[in-house]
Amino acid sequence: MAPIFYRKLVRDKIPSIIAKEGKQAVTRQLESGELEYFLRLKLLEEAYELFRARDSSEFTKEAADVFEVIQALAAHYNVSLAQIEETRQKRADGRGAFADQIYLHAVYANDEKIPENESDAGYLLHPFVVSTSSSPSLLEVIKQELAESSECHIASAFLTRGIINLLKRPLEEFLARGGSLQLLTSTMNDFNNPEDLLHVQNLHPGLQLKVFYPATEDRGDRFSHIPPAFHLKCFLFKKADDRNSLIIGSSNMTGGGLRDNEEWNFFSNSEVNLPFNRDDDRSIYQIARENYLKYWHKDAIEISGDFLSYYRSRYEKSRQIRSKLQQELESDKTTPLRSTPRQSQLEALEQLSERRRNGIRKTAVIAATGLGKTHLAAFDFAQSELKNVLFLVHRENILTRSRETFREVLEQREFGELFTGSISASEKKRIASSEQSVFAMVQTLSRPATLGMFAKDRFEYIVFDEFHHSEAATYRRILEHFACKFFLGLTATPERMDGRDVLRLCDYDISYEARLFTAIDQRWLSPFQYYAIYDSTDYAQIRWTGVGYDDQELEKALSNDTRAKIIVKNLLAYLPSAGKIKALAFCSNIGHARYMTEAFKRSGIDAACLTGESPEVERLQAITRLQSESDPLKVICSVDILGEGVDIPAVSHVLLLRPTESPTVILQQFGRGLRMVRDKEFLVVLDFVGNYKNSYVIPMIMSGEYAVSTERPLRIPPQFRLPAGCSVDADVRVQRIWEADIKRTFSPRRRDELLLDAYKRMKKELGCSPTLLDFLANPEAADPQSFVKVFKSWLRAKERAEDLTDYEKNLLGTQAEEFLQYLEKELNPSKSYKMVVLKVLLADALQRAVWPVNWIAEGFRSYYLSHPAHIHDCSLFENAVEPESVALGRFERLLRDMPLNYLSNTPEDYFVFDRTNSLFSLKPQVELYWNQPEFRALVGERIDYALALYFHRKDASKKQKKLAKATIEPEVGNLQTTETDNLQESGYDQVMLPFFPDLKIAAGLLDKMNPKDPDSESIAVRQTGNLSADRHFVVKISGNSMDGGKNPIKDGALVILEKITTERGGSTRGETVAVKYQDEFGNTAYALKVIKKTPDGSYWLVSKNRQFPEVKIDPETLLPFARFIKIVGD
Repeated sequence: MAPIFYRKLVRDKIPSIIAKEGKQAVTRQLESGELEYFLRLKLLEEAYELFRARDSSEFTKEAADVFEVIQALAAHYNVSLAQIEETRQKRADGRGAFADQIYLHAVYANDEKIPENESDAGYLLHPFVVSTSSSPSLLEVIKQELAESSECHIASAFLTRGIINLLKRPLEEFLARGGSLQLLTSTMNDFNNPEDLLHVQNLHPGLQLKVFYPATEDRGDRFSHIPPAFHLKCFLFKKADDRNSLIIGSSNMTGGGLRDNEEWNFFSNSEVNLPFNRDDDRSIYQIARENYLKYWHKDAIEISGDFLSYYRSRYEKSRQIRSKLQQELESDKTTPLRSTPRQSQLEALEQLSERRRNGIRKTAVIAATGLGKTHLAAFDFAQSELKNVLFLVHRENILTRSRETFREVLEQREFGELFTGSISASEKKRIASSEQSVFAMVQTLSRPATLGMFAKDRFEYIVFDEFHHSEAATYRRILEHFACKFFLGLTATPERMDGRDVLRLCDYDISYEARLFTAIDQRWLSPFQYYAIYDSTDYAQIRWTGVGYDDQELEKALSNDTRAKIIVKNLLAYLPSAGKIKALAFCSNIGHARYMTEAFKRSGIDAACLTGESPEVERLQAITRLQSESDPLKVICSVDILGEGVDIPAVSHVLLLRPTESPTVILQQFGRGLRMVRDKEFLVVLDFVGNYKNSYVIPMIMSGEYAVSTERPLRIPPQFRLPAGCSVDADVRVQRIWEADIKRTFSPRRRDELLLDAYKRMKKELGCSPTLLDFLANPEAADPQSFVKVFKSWLRAKERAEDLTDYEKNLLGTQAEEFLQYLEKELNPSKSYKMVVLKVLLADALQRAVWPVNWIAEGFRSYYLSHPAHIHDCSLFENAVEPESVALGRFERLLRDMPLNYLSNTPEDYFVFDRTNSLFSLKPQVELYWNQPEFRALVGERIDYALALYFHRKDASKKQKKLAKATIEPEVGNLQTTETDNLQESGYDQVMLPFFPDLKIAAGLLDKMNPKDPDSESIAVRQTGNLSADRHFVVKISGNSMDGGKNPIKDGALVILEKITTERGGSTRGETVAVKYQDEFGNTAYALKVIKKTPDGSYWLVSKNRQFPEVKIDPETLLPFARFIKIVGD
């Protein structure tokens, strides 16, 4: 065998024990001068083993070993154990022991304000391998160490703009507290941009910046040679309590090094403060610091004029060489014979193809700006094999680009005709009578005389770019004229506040969605750096109109020089990813946009102002100038999003210079800058946040919520869920504004006001009274179900909004109101049958109040046959080869057994089902209103909403299950290949347990779980405590409400739970259990919590994370269904 080396002090009998085992021990007796040093090392060794002790037996053994070493050290110092005990008692009397379990987080001066929840803030750090993907991440560790240090030394060969931006605020705060900061970098590979070095020096006047450039003895001119390679990466942090820390490893101060790459670094704040060299009293930290200072004083130079003059020339030559090489490499790449779909388009194409196979003729695709919606339409047209296409847009510049895209995809250089107002009448007639594909301006084609030139079946495929404009009469006229085989609507903003008929025009069908954050997460769009900067404008002094601030008062308040200087200062402080600043500044109105344009110019920043009044030529010229690196234009000020179809991929900054309006507008503004281009690693978003209304919208979006909901109030502080590579940095004053607005907005006492605000905003945007369907079509405005739950009915919500018609006012307090309320609350089934029955009754041309069952069955069957998107929701059509041939009698039996039965014959119902005579009728109290046109319209509105809501939820459920399966399979697979291999290698027994992606799914399938079922997911875990697949299962935890206490359960953790049954029940109070309960809104919810019962008999659900409040619960609605056992891997 190979020898094993120990090099340590051992107990006296260890050599003889080794000899008895048939091995040879190489030993020597320590000299008296060596003993103390090796005893200290032994103390550390035994203390580490005591630290790892997990039970009383291990603790006893390891504590005895530590005590043995202490005795030896005591003997060395001639100190008796009695002296030690006497001193221990004195210190305990004077300073206390540890009986009270007090955790000291920090110490503040008496006149300092301690932040809320300060004792839970930050990370409890210990030595570990810190990386870009660790928790906490490398960047988070650096920020926390800066916040807790008095001195910092950084060495990094490379610096990039992204990290200069991300560390701007932490470095400013560190220096403002009087911290001492030294940053040592290099000219290695001519990587660092000299202008960026100068920027850092100017941005942080208190920061000391040097470049590694040692002088040589044989050369007088320091810059006549290239310095040796400097590849050091380290961070040294000095603390007031001398618990100094050190990070050393592979990470430079670059976006790759601190955020994107796979990098390893070692962090330590413990053993680095110990002197391990017996001949040297300096700690590892002290030695590292002294070596750093040698580089600093001897081998580094400041960023002087001479250095910059020399290095700028060298850097520019290297940059040009790199650029030329990159161009050559790109030109050498083999150009594909034809365009191919991107990953973001493949799933959409699959869904579109499936829609056509199922007979669906109309559908919409929702895709964030920059994902290639026009390319998608071209790819789908190609795969559809339909004869021709009509592509409709409202801007001529979009029209030409769209035709070029189709030509590129189809490889047909002559494909398609342009149909615009500039072509002659004879040319229009020629195009109308041909079979060519057409790219048309809506304004031209919609004219009655022009539209009449085209046969109704002229086009087989119609594409409507930017579908949210379909509300306009011009668009609707075209759609109603043509009878195409397939209709595709394209939009980046389905929640549009400028249209209301999206669901109707695409038959309530959305085939694919790729929202903004999803697209960023998939690296289809650029990540963003969002900076929330405090705005001192007092918005409380500006008149609120109910749906927004008074336009003129807001302009006056925002158009002031002090605010403009803050904006300019921050624009210059946060660097673009590459090249010059190319900013879009969104202003409150035209006057504000013009003011900011002049303010930028006064500060030496070239700017232009574009409004809806700007000519097309001026718009295109400004956009071209902005994207040109050689043009001085750096900012375009605008009010809106510069119009749909405007493409400015090179945008580096988005400036939000007006109060937040809505999630829709914010996401549109973000989207204008997220297009991917070469050298663009990120978008900078600068948001100037004051005490204005709706400031909660940004933290809501960053928390992964897009709709205002009374059911999902935001946490305080907000828990952000950002796409990969994105960041949020907020001034502490902004954080306070957000938290105050979240408390105010989501207070249970203000739920009605929150919804009424959403109602008024929707009404303003639509120009008419909204419906529940409008909110379903625009989920970012508000959750439509919240209106019914909070106000008890939609009619009462409209009453509070003072928006009832005279007819609706007369319905209040009548049986008609109760019937409408019944429709809103009761139509929440597992099938669409009841809504379809009511739709059939409402469509009765005879307007009867009594209907034969066979007549209802005919309409019931016809509905599904005429709605291919819904046909498979009817069980009689699920496996039918020829749906039209399904006998009418089967539908009669289905109706008798299910919807007619469930809609009738109880006191709460409004229908009577006469089985003997096969008649279905209205109760008299509703019959009075049934044939009134206004009442029928209100009933139809609610039925359409209920149907749309049902299929919306059903489609969402399908997508969730598909996503869950796609997520679970690799996750379980990875666990099985890693966890199982580890178990096998270590010789541990293992057991396969059922696996569920969340508690809700687990609760629903608990009784059916069967690890032997080939369709069920399972995971291998270490067998401990008689784990059994019939009682135990694994769940992935979502959220961090239990991330606290001694055994925290973190977001994403896999935990083992045990089913609670009558045989294995017992008390659950005080235990961590999975519970099913009803929340304050009456919705079923699922959570992992601790159940607490107070002396007054109340029950509470308690989180381990103290940032989450305790929730009082009705014990009648509380069902504990599983007991927490352990975290997988513990």
